[in-house]
This record gives sequence, structure tokens and C-alpha cells, in this order.
Amino acid sequence: MRTQHIWRVARRAIASLVTACAAVGVSMIGAANAWAVQQVYPNYMESRPIVIDGTSHMIGRLAVDDDGEAYYCISFEDKADFKLVSSTTAPDTDEARQVGWLLAQYSRTTGAQMLHSALAIIIHDVFDTSTNPNSWVDLRSMVATAIPSSFTKVDEVLQEAQANVLDHASIDVQFNQETHQGRVIVDVYTKTGQRPASGKFTVKLSGPARWVGESEQNAVEADATKQLTLEWEATGDGEVSFAVEGLQYSVLLFESKQNFARRGEPYYVLMKEATAAVNGPVVAEPEPGDKPEPQPEPGDEGEPGGEPEPEPQPEPGDEPDIDKEPDVENGPDESDRSDVDEVGNTAPITTQTKSSEQVRSEQSAQPQADAEQSAQPLAQTGSGIVEVLWLLAILVATGASLMALAGFHVRDQKG
Repeated sequence: MRTQHIWRVARRAIASLVTACAAVGVSMIGAANAWAVQQVYPNYMESRPIVIDGTSHMIGRLAVDDDGEAYYCISFEDKADFKLVSSTTAPDTDEARQVGWLLAQYSRTTGAQMLHSALAIIIHDVFDTSTNPNSWVDLRSMVATAIPSSFTKVDEVLQEAQANVLDHASIDVQFNQETHQGRVIVDVYTKTGQRPASGKFTVKLSGPARWVGESEQNAVEADATKQLTLEWEATGDGEVSFAVEGLQYSVLLFESKQNFARRGEPYYVLMKEATAAVNGPVVAEPEPGDKPEPQPEPGDEGEPGGEPEPEPQPEPGDEPDIDKEPDVENGPDESDRSDVDEVGNTAPITTQTKSSEQVRSEQSAQPQADAEQSAQPLAQTGSGIVEVLWLLAILVATGASLMALAGFHVRDQKG
């Protein structure tokens, strides 16, 4: 029975595994087929027709996809089937950045056949590397003869791209070690060393510092057409670094029967880095009018954190003598009540700062002192009772004497 149970469990596990593998295989096949059959649609409205050696060609935007993205040919000699197999991002080069900027600016423009034909020529020049017969390298001069105006437009748009694509930057980092505050001054330039006509860049801050008056993010985006000045302050000790990154636009290359290119996603490229050394920790200064409250030193009497001062206890032998006869004429001896005021309250005790050894010594003797202190009020109470009894005795004796004298006087009158 146990063997049959094990076989049933094993068969179920194998069946589940086969089902899972089949599902994964189907999904992978479906994904591959979905990409393999990704279709773009021929669209020659933004192209110029030419005839070379009796063969018709279209120069310009050749297709669009469902999102309206424009596709340009990069394999001149092949016939297109407009089915995309795979895609890669073009390497980051100066030429690719210029093509990316142009596609980001103009690929969706309509009613501009001359412009799109110029873009197609530039894309062929940069990405069409085929060497088959009737390739772009062989036929480029014939295309220039057929549509010379498009090549004139090529020079125009390339100059525009060169005037807008960011290439490098300068950064001046200033810092005051006394105030722990500083600034950075950033300028961005094109390949020719000119300030760009457009564009954006970011300045990223890292290390023990923060921007002043900016958001809490460490990256600040700015307009590349003008100089940027940012204030910053140190928050600790160490090295603070600044990185200037320029916005660029990528180009996607698609494998197909006739390969295509279209604009890709924007991305940032590092153009310049700089650092500043922050020496010494930063101490936050109090706001005007705010004065820090003095903190008591450990051991200060009467302040939080100090050890409480034990009350002085009477030395052995100093207890009130309850057998001492009171002075009838002068009343009770006030020297025996020096610790009690007129209403019976204990007089204030003067505190002193003591060492930790003295405190520990007095704490060790505390139980005996507490016992003696608890007996003191009883002794004082007994002494008071004795004093009252003595007064009553004196009054009784005095009254008896007066009555005796009065009786004697009466008897004397009668006699």
C-alpha cells in the first residue's frame, strides 16, 4: 500500500512538471511569434521617388507603426517586407547622437518630403553598412544626382543637429570651509564649443551635502542654453562630488528583410565631473533668539541627574533626654528643639556637593539612620508629655497651697 501511494504522488508530480513546461514553451513560442510577426505599415507620403538604372526607389520615411513612429530604410539594395524580427540600440557615437536628435525633432513631422528625404540620406550614411551590389555606397552619387535639393537639405539639418547636440561641459566648484557653504557654476557646450541652441542637462550631487533652495532630490535639471549657478551646503565630513550629464536621444535599429531605423528613448551621458573636500564636521548653528538651556553637571544638587542629598541624622547619644526635668521658670530647654520650628515643622536643611565615595558611605548607613530618625518623633512626643505633666503638677501644687492659705485665713478671722 505504501509503495502504491508513493507511485501515485510521483505520477502527479511528473504530470504537474510536464504541464508547467508545456505552458512555458507555449508562452515562449507565442512571444517569439508575436515579435516575428510585428508589422509596420508602408507609408510613402513623406518620401521622394527616384529611378536609378531603371529601378524605382523611395527616399524618405517608408513606414509607420501603430504608435505613429516613423521608420527609415538602412539597407538600400533589399526589398522590404515590413516585418520586424529584432531590435538593438545603436552605439553611442557623435553621428548617432545627431541622428537621434534629428529623429526626436522631426520624425513625426508631416508635409515635409524634402526634410524626410534628407533624414533618410543621413541615416543611410551613418547606419547602412551593406556592401552587396547596388548598395548605398555604390549608388549614393546617383541619388545625389537625382535629388540634389535633398542633399542641400542634408547639410542644413546636420548643421542644426551639431548646434543642438550637447557634447561637453565645464564646472566651477566653490566652497567656504568656514561657513560650510558653496556654489557650482556650470556651462554646457556643443562639439564646436558653442552654447547649444536647445537641450537639457542635470547636475547630480553626491556625498555629505545638499542643494540650497532646491528639492530634496540630488539631481537638478536645467536649461542647456544658459549658465547655471547652484548653491549647496555641506552636511558632514568627506568628499562631495558633482556630475554634469547631458540629455541625448538614442536610435533603434531593426532587423528585417530590409533593415530599418527609428528614434529611440532619451538618455543621459556624463559630460563632466568635479569634487570638493569638506574638512571637519558641520555644526548646526542655533536660530537667532534661541539660547540653549544649561545642562546640570552630574552630581549637582537640586538639578536633574544629581544624587539626592540624604538628610543629616543625629549622632548616637544626641537623642532628647526624656528623663530631664524641665526648667519650670524658663520653660522647656529650646536647645533640645533646634530642629523644630514654631509649628513643629522640620527646619530647612542646607545641601552640599559630596563626592561619590561620601554618597556611597552615607547610603550604606541609611538603614540605621532611618531607624533612628523614625524613633526621634516618638522621643520628642514623650518629652512633650512629660513637660505637660510637670506643668499640671505645679498647677495642682500651687492651687493646693492657695486653698490652704485661704482656709488658714478664714479660720483666723473666726478665731
